[in-house]
Amino acid sequence: TQHGGRVRFTFPAGADPVVLFDLGKVLPGAEVAEAFADVDLAAGEVTGLHRVKGGYSGRFGGLMTHFAARLDPLPVSVGGWEEPSAPVDGKRLVEGPTSGVWLTFPEGTTVRVSVRDGHLNFDAQPESAPPKWMFRNISAIRSFA
Repeated sequence: TQHGGRVRFTFPAGADPVVLFDLGKVLPGAEVAEAFADVDLAAGEVTGLHRVKGGYSGRFGGLMTHFAARLDPLPVSVGGWEEPSAPVDGKRLVEGPTSGVWLTFPEGTTVRVSVRDGHLNFDAQPESAPPKWMFRNISAIRSFA
């Protein structure tokens, strides 16, 4: 849709069932000016923002993108970093241009991720947003091993 997307990750037995939100990664020629992420482990949600400067957006302060992601099933643990060389288990709130978080799931899990524009509420159903059921009943999504 114009306001979100869905993806499914299938982790076979023996694989590390980890989903990363690496906020410091951008295309060549761009830079991360600002980034923030907050994980609500009990709700299985990650919210945050990412401001990227590059090309045209560098002239007006950067492109600010707010995001929210809902993960199913719920993650069993979280960790994060503000500097990639210093990851911290249990860190759920990160800030800075090289920051990111990871979420760990049980072995052999298929993780479904719904991502939406951070200006929309998952439980709201504005006319232009995908219906609420699309975030809960995901069937036509792609698997990545």
